Amino acid sequence: MLSNIHYMNTLGKSRRDGLKTLAEYENIVESSIATAKSAATEAGSALITIRDERLWEETGHSGFEVYFRSRFKFSLTSAFKYIEMAEVKGSIEDSPHTEKIQNHGQVKALSVIPEPERKKVLNEAASRGDLSPAAIKAVAAEIVSQPSPPKPPPKKKSEPKECDSTGYPIPDGVMDLWTRRFELKEIMLKLSEIKCRVEKSQKESDPLFSGITPSTMIADIEKIRQTFKWEVPYAVCPYCQGVTKDKCRVCRGKGMIGEHAYQVNVPEELKAIRLKGCKEVK
Repeated sequence: MLSNIHYMNTLGKSRRDGLKTLAEYENIVESSIATAKSAATEAGSALITIRDERLWEETGHSGFEVYFRSRFKFSLTSAFKYIEMAEVKGSIEDSPHTEKIQNHGQVKALSVIPEPERKKVLNEAASRGDLSPAAIKAVAAEIVSQPSPPKPPPKKKSEPKECDSTGYPIPDGVMDLWTRRFELKEIMLKLSEIKCRVEKSQKESDPLFSGITPSTMIADIEKIRQTFKWEVPYAVCPYCQGVTKDKCRVCRGKGMIGEHAYQVNVPEELKAIRLKGCKEVK
């Protein structure tokens, strides 16, 4: 998925095009989808802006997913695929082969590769004449798994390849947890789709759902979804730094904590230390 840097790159392009209103971004989504599958990147970039700049609030809807289902005719699952396409292609935009990434299978194969390695993998796969998902995975297994060549003088520690949402480097011991955060987001997406279906049945008085109390079910679904949201890895635990996680009671052995836990439970003094550490890394 999109790091803060790649998201800002994608957002910056939209701003340079002078597109500032919700209606204009909606037109980009619709015209891109109607034009060709190759235009999915433009649709994804526009959806990212609508979602993350909260332009959907202008419509009075309670959330992005609810707004989307009301405004567009294609599925929310497809929308998130377009968003992922824009995010991944934003991370490899310097490659001459970026535009050859046209389907979701290719995007999925690239998304699990650490961002600093994606362009190298893509270029190598292209040089071999095969950019199928299987070929990308095979090249990644060869390149990414290889240790970096020794560089004199030897460094004390190799720097992590990726940073968390606060800009703090992710230790190798919790990188797998970080890359799997989208598994929770996929569950949240499914729950949102169920919630939208229940809301629709309530509006249409669908007899198939007559034995269900919509308001209670919607509240329960939202509570479950919120629980999953709180568990999505957001920041390396500022107490154990993801290193001594097995003994940490804050992150409960995960080495990472969610956004809610970081914003609400971490003292401001500790956040300041974290911010200083991020600046030193940069």
